[in-house]
Amino acid sequence: MTKTQQWRSTVVTVLIAQAGHMNCQLVESAFRPKGKHVVIVGSAVRGSEALALAKDKQPDVAVISAQLDDGGLEGYRLLRELRVVSARTCGIMLLHSANRKW
Repeated sequence: MTKTQQWRSTVVTVLIAQAGHMNCQLVESAFRPKGKHVVIVGSAVRGSEALALAKDKQPDVAVISAQLDDGGLEGYRLLRELRVVSARTCGIMLLHSANRKW
């Protein structure tokens, strides 16, 4: 089996931490086209909930909003703590910007 074939047969587990349940659903829907290759193992709107899920599920990837329901910078704290409790989990931080001109 080639490396490409191995990668295609691999399932990636994902944890989502966003401000608000609707935002969690939106991010989850972005992964749906990947079908059987991506499995959402949980979602949370508070840092403490996300950290508990990460400890329990040990996801491959955590998609974290900088702003969570329990504080404007809670996502950064979560990412720092996630690196301690689940070193194998790769964190992806989603940043918010009021400036829409890119």
